[in-house]
Parts: sequence; structure tokens; C-alpha cells
Amino acid sequence: MPALSFLLPSGLPSAAKSSLLSNCGLSSGPTADGFPDITYRSIEDTSLILKSDVPESCHMQAPWFIQEHGRILLKSATLLPRSRSYSLLVELARGKLHQIGSIICDMAYRGLKIGTEAPNLISLATDAFGEALCANNPTTASVHAVESIRLSCNAGLAYLNDYCAHLIPMKRHGGRKIDTNLAFTLRGNLPSPFQTVALQQAFNGVGIAIPWKTLEPVRGTMDWTVLDSAVAWARSHGFRIHLGPLIIPESHLVPDWVLALRLDVGQIAAHLARFVDSLIRRYKPLECVDRFSVISSGNVAILGDYSEDEWLRLSWQALDAARQVDSSLEVSMGIRQPWGEIMAGEARDHNPSNYLDTLVRSVSNISSIDMEVLTGDIVGATHYRDMVDYHRLPEQFFGIIQKPMRMNIAMPAIATGESAIGSPSEGFTPQSQSHFMSQMINIYAASPYVAEIRWHQTFDNDPGGVPGAGLFDSSGEPRPILERCAELRNQLLT
Repeated sequence: MPALSFLLPSGLPSAAKSSLLSNCGLSSGPTADGFPDITYRSIEDTSLILKSDVPESCHMQAPWFIQEHGRILLKSATLLPRSRSYSLLVELARGKLHQIGSIICDMAYRGLKIGTEAPNLISLATDAFGEALCANNPTTASVHAVESIRLSCNAGLAYLNDYCAHLIPMKRHGGRKIDTNLAFTLRGNLPSPFQTVALQQAFNGVGIAIPWKTLEPVRGTMDWTVLDSAVAWARSHGFRIHLGPLIIPESHLVPDWVLALRLDVGQIAAHLARFVDSLIRRYKPLECVDRFSVISSGNVAILGDYSEDEWLRLSWQALDAARQVDSSLEVSMGIRQPWGEIMAGEARDHNPSNYLDTLVRSVSNISSIDMEVLTGDIVGATHYRDMVDYHRLPEQFFGIIQKPMRMNIAMPAIATGESAIGSPSEGFTPQSQSHFMSQMINIYAASPYVAEIRWHQTFDNDPGGVPGAGLFDSSGEPRPILERCAELRNQLLT
């Protein structure tokens, strides 16, 4: 496909240009929900140049700062090759207006009670988009296009309010609370008694994710001390427990001896299976573990020189080891970057949905999917997005996988240099972190596809966590997110 050129507003700061070069992509397929293809990106004078081996039509994704919503990743409507440059912001406005308008019309057709606010905002966004199309100079067009995007995003929030107001009472028929699990993840250090009280008020479940590196520091010698303590702590305080992910393929989370031995795929598969087998056999008889999350992030694995197909085999081997212990055991597996951002920067054979589909079809006891939506300074982080995109994610995957989703969420409460992956309009603050989780709880409690909402970590520097994304600050004091989770749990959840 010929390169596509997009006009940029004049005077664009270097940080904004860097963000475009890091996150832009082209995707093929009939809808804008498709995963990106590998995209070659450059900026020449005032134009962004994108080239990919997609078919004749495509969609473009790019980050932009939108007042009230932050630096979010946006997608265009369908684009065709042409010699004349597109206007970047006009095409992003066209895509967002089409997305939100289509969702509102579709949901109204399905019987969702839509108030007047969302349609009125769409009408205003359409007017602003018309002004952008008719503008007599690029600067004016960009101003109107950004305003159209802002109004479309506001319409999306109004739609989500209507969606939650319609679905939540249906799920709470008879006054009962919604049985969606609200959990956090414990990755090492145990909370203090004061912190434990705050966690008990906010959550009813805990995921315990002690790294393989901690549990088997010496090859063939298991050290259960840390995990035993965490399980005993969770049991004594009445939390629903799931263990895992048992395996996360990142170099700082796997034993040093695994990296030193430079194992071939057959050898590491055997070690993975042995580790999973021994852990499940130890904790299954306690009858306090609801679920074992076996492996996560295999779709963006960065451990060793293994190919995608080899990681698919390793993931299967770990899941099959759990099945061999007990075929009726409830197990889950997870993916990172569910929108497939990695695919715009490197050639990949498996997108997140067919990676999951392959494993779900070949391993019979996968009962749910752990969907990692992690914004922050971590490998495999996903770009910050409009709330409607987060809302649509579980349904998109459920249509393919037919398994309930467990949404594993994180966002920093302090800035740690994550400018490349976007942020809320006020930046990363304790308040924006709390507001983000509040929105996630509301939209996912209303969703028929989500079984659990889980915060990714407890403390800022948890191994495998997102820096700065703890429920407690560096002095051990609870952040506002905990109080907000407690309020929403008391209102909505069991």
C-alpha cells in the first residue's frame, strides 16, 4: 500500500511528535476495532508519514491531547490511498464521531434507554466536524476537529451513564448486590494491620502473584515461605483467593538459573510444567483457592529468543500441566496489551484474540480470561484511551472467546515518565487514579461479560507491578482509590 500522509498542526511540540512516532499505526479489516499492522512511521516537515503492508483500505490510530479527557489514543474511520495528504485531526474526529454515533444508535435500537444528553452532544460534535471540513485553512480546521472529538468523547460518557443506569438496576433486580468480584493483587510484602482494614473494606477478593523467581530460586528446590504466608494472611481475613499468574515471562520475574541455562523450548516447557504441577498440588488440597491463573503476558513475551509459536507452545504446556492435575480445576490465563499495540512496532503472527482463541480451543479447562489493562511505565503497557474503548473491550473478546473476562487494571498515582502511553487530562495523580478505577468499576459492574475487576498491585514497587500504581503511597498511607472502592463495593457489589 502507498504511504499515507497526514498534515500536522503547525508548531507541534517535540514531545507530541515523539508520542506520534511511538504510537501511530495502521490497521486493516472492515472496522476500526482491528489490531494494528506493522507500521513504518516518520515525520517530514509538517506531515506524518505512515506506511504498512495492509490492503487498499485501512484505519489509522494516533494519540492526541483532548481537553477534559487527556492524551488518548484515537482511531480514524476508513482511509483509502491517495496522493493528497489527509488532515490528521479531521480524520481522528471523523473516526470518533462515527464510533460514538454508531454505538448510541445501536444501543437505542437494542432497547437501551438513551437520554437526551448523548444525542445532543453528538449533534454538536457533528456541527463542529462540519466546521472543520469547511474551514478555509488547516489551523481553523484543526481547532474545530479537536472540539468535535471533545464533544464526541463527552457524548460517550453520557452514553455510558445511560448504559450503567439501565444495566446495573437489571443486575440488581430485587435489591441484591452484583456478584462481580472486586479484588486486588498481592505480590510480596504483606499489608500492615492498618492497611489490612482498608483492604477489607474495599475488596472481597485477592490475587496472590508471588514470582516464580521467589518460589524457586534454586533449580528443583521450592521455597514456599512467602506464598504460604500470603495465603494464610488472605484466609485469616476472609478474602476470596486466586493464585497467579504463576508464570509471567519477564526476566526479573523468572529464576536466574532459567536465564543462565539458556534452555531450549522443550527444556523450559518441562520446567514450567513441573513448577505449575507442584504449586497446584500444594495448594489445591487446602480448598481455599477459588482459581489458579496459570500464565499471563505470553502474547507479548520478552523472555529469551523464543518465537511466538514457541511461546504459544509454552503457554499450552503450562495450562495443560494444570489440567493434568485436575481436569475440573478452574484455571485462567491472561494477555497484556489487548488492543495489540505491540503489533504496530514489530511483525507478529498472532494478534491477542487468535492467541487466546488457539489456547482456549486446545485446553479444555480454561474458565476465564485475565485481561490486563495496564497504563504506566511497564513492558506491555497499553495506551490511555477514551472510556468507551474500555467499555467495549470485554464484549469484543467475549464474541470471539466466549469466556468471561477478569479485568486486571492499573494506573499510576504519580508521574514516573510515562509520557509515551498517554494520561488523563490532569496527569497521573491520586485523584485521577481514583476516578479511573471508579469509572472502571461502574462500566464493568454493569457488563454481562465481566466476572472480576481487579487492581493490579498493592504497593508502588511490587515486583511485576506498575511503578507508582500502588493502593498505598510510599509512606504506607492509603490513597483515595481505596476509599472510592469501598464506597462502590458497599453500593453495588457483594
